[in-house]
Amino acid sequence: MIAGFLFLASPVFLSSQSNDGPPSDLIGRLTGASRQGVRSGVFACGQETADYQQNRELADALVRKGTEALRDIETALGAIENHGQESKFAANANWLLVAYARIKGPAAFPRLRAMADNPHFEFLRFALDYSAAISLDLTSFVSSSEVLGIPMLCELVQEPRDTLNQFVAAWEKGVRHYLEASLGPEAKAALQSLMGNRTWANMRARIWPGSASQNVAVGYKFETPGWWSEREPQFQVDLATRIPADPDINTRFTNEAGISCGSMILRFSRSNGFPVAYHVDNVDIEHLLRLISSCAEK
Repeated sequence: MIAGFLFLASPVFLSSQSNDGPPSDLIGRLTGASRQGVRSGVFACGQETADYQQNRELADALVRKGTEALRDIETALGAIENHGQESKFAANANWLLVAYARIKGPAAFPRLRAMADNPHFEFLRFALDYSAAISLDLTSFVSSSEVLGIPMLCELVQEPRDTLNQFVAAWEKGVRHYLEASLGPEAKAALQSLMGNRTWANMRARIWPGSASQNVAVGYKFETPGWWSEREPQFQVDLATRIPADPDINTRFTNEAGISCGSMILRFSRSNGFPVAYHVDNVDIEHLLRLISSCAEK
């Protein structure tokens, strides 16, 4: 779920260098940054937090350059298309994708989807989905290449989108364990009732489109205004300020081309465990599964 891109806390960080200069220089500083902690597999929240803020500032500076930065960004992305992780632009390439999506908007989407089919971008699978969502102004874009599981992040609270991402990816992949882990008590009971005496495989075959391939994607947008719609993750959250605590969110789904394919109100129930999570808790779980399935159908 977080391969290639880490959402980390972002305290005020004053860069020792001015984030100015030509786009090529900004890209060089961004992709040439020292990432010893990541390369050695050591995860240190303090260092990663500082890196996150510095990289974000550089990406923001690229976006401010607008179309002036596109040629250099596309050159860097082209090098990754040819050489993958061996490219000199591979480090922090996730931020290049984000900047590209922010500058081009919907026009970036076709190339981002083409990159998803290129094995040289395998290490940037999550960043490609995230950037696709930015380009289409969606809350999230979930492909079946998503890695299932709870992300190891510095924040202690997962967002409703984190749970819904896992729910959608688990249904795309047909993995029962992670789908059930995304559900609250009402939805779990509804799923059990839906299954009845059927096996998981038989129940899914009855709902999942037979024409859907293994490589599918579904997008969605939270259309009800509220704290759950913030683009940036919220850190060190005072849960008492999250009202309502168990939100009902009107959610519009799209197919892999970004075309709307249906909406429904999703109910999220907050857990009291660690980390705090928001579970999908709709009693009409079959409706939700059928909606996602119809969006995934080619």
